[in-house]
Amino acid sequence: MEKQKVVFIPGFMDVAVNYSDSFGRVDIWKEKADWRERINADVVVGYSLGANFALLNWEKNKNTKLVLVNPLLPKRTKTEWAKRWISFLSAEGIKVNEERSKVIAQLPIETKLASGILSEEIDNVLDIIPKEKLAVIRGVHDDFFCDAEVGEYLKKKGIILYEVDAGHTWNKSIAEEVDILVKKFLYP
Repeated sequence: MEKQKVVFIPGFMDVAVNYSDSFGRVDIWKEKADWRERINADVVVGYSLGANFALLNWEKNKNTKLVLVNPLLPKRTKTEWAKRWISFLSAEGIKVNEERSKVIAQLPIETKLASGILSEEIDNVLDIIPKEKLAVIRGVHDDFFCDAEVGEYLKKKGIILYEVDAGHTWNKSIAEEVDILVKKFLYP
């Protein structure tokens, strides 16, 4: 695979085409990707559970810079994540289009992959990744996955946090901040 400048990894039960046409894509839910396989890119943008996938990939390969958007941190029980997912769906919901519906149709497979990602220990990755290779974006209205408690947790680890006017759902504010941070990483 030819090296790409930037690739995007979507969150749970989603596809990258729903986010940006300017980035390469790693559709972990559609392609059943393995986080241990090297992502050949300069910058990886991971959103939601895709951010956790990106962290695990970095730990294995240590070859990219990361922009994480609303990552699912710190490690919690699967039951706790499920409760948060239900609360999120009730409050913010998800838009279903043709591409996403194809992925949702494979829910048992995606749930198994998500469970595997969530069972991995990623707190230590945040301790070893060079801070100049990491940027984290948090929607200040995300009360479900990357809430204020997570913001404090990241700050205590010395990670620079970029807070934007958003909830957990991707929006224009998140997209604009991602573009700014990607450009900083590509053209320092």
